[in-house]
Amino acid sequence: MKAAVLYGKTDIRIENRPRPAPREGEVLVRVKAVGVCGSDVHYFVYGKIGDQVIKKPQTVGHEFMGFVEALGPGVKKPAVGTRVACDPNINCGKCRWCIEGKPNCCPNVKFYGTPPVEGAFQEYVTHPAELCYEIPEAMSDEDAALLEPLGIGMHAVDIAPIRLGDTVAVFGSGPIGLVTAASARAAGAAKIYMTDVIPYRCAFAEKFIADGVANPKEIDVVKWLRDLTHGEGPDVVYECAGEEQCVHQAVNSVRIGGRCCIVGIPKQDIMSFPAHVARRKELALAHVRRARFVVKEGIAIMDAGLVQLSDMVTHSFSLDDVEKALNLVHNYEDGVIKAMILP
Repeated sequence: MKAAVLYGKTDIRIENRPRPAPREGEVLVRVKAVGVCGSDVHYFVYGKIGDQVIKKPQTVGHEFMGFVEALGPGVKKPAVGTRVACDPNINCGKCRWCIEGKPNCCPNVKFYGTPPVEGAFQEYVTHPAELCYEIPEAMSDEDAALLEPLGIGMHAVDIAPIRLGDTVAVFGSGPIGLVTAASARAAGAAKIYMTDVIPYRCAFAEKFIADGVANPKEIDVVKWLRDLTHGEGPDVVYECAGEEQCVHQAVNSVRIGGRCCIVGIPKQDIMSFPAHVARRKELALAHVRRARFVVKEGIAIMDAGLVQLSDMVTHSFSLDDVEKALNLVHNYEDGVIKAMILP
């Protein structure tokens, strides 16, 4: 089978590998669509994220779906031929955090494409049958692959919940900011305001979902948000850019007693926030670690039309062109919002 193998910084090669065989409890999945995530780009450009380093050749990619091609021993469903979305978070199910309902924080987790775990930029993968979810016939392959990033937005809204009629601000209008905004709208947000420093992302966010978008390079977004909310600030803010200045903007703009959620992954290990402002507002700063228990719910809300993500997929590439896709996303070229690999 064909696989896009990452050897280190900017060194990705198309190779032939043996097709894997499913073990007990697993199915063989023929991969049909994989979203290009910022983390995939980070591994490609820098060879690492924090202390997670590419030390041996491996595939990356974790936003994937496909068809079940074979069943391992003991597996009865999903049946061969079933189209499935795959949860890439394989937790141990035995540690304290798994038992307490936080499997996304499992210290023993095996997460697709995170060293040393292989990813989905290849034609076939084996996957636990219980983490494969049947997709409605009307749902496109690309939409099914977007269930993984959608899960992050849904999880963010679980952590910093929306009350019906709330005003929400989302800092960062990339894919994670967009799915967070979409989740907030589905949860009952009345107004959603977004920011970004890339003009084409601002334009896309306003067309896609936002009631207003601002570029912090052009205006004071904290003042802008206060003016839009009669001086109080948004009820809930989500920082989805992974930038320290956005954390400051989020804390400074949210209303007293509001909810503030840090979703973005920063490039650096240490970030600051306005401590006295947060203290006077009595803010609890929540953080998001991937997602949990949301794949079925994501399928349900997409199938019901409560969330529509198709327009986010602006570019598609074959597996042979995965390097082009990674460079396109890294350089913010050609108006890219979400690139999809179709092996």
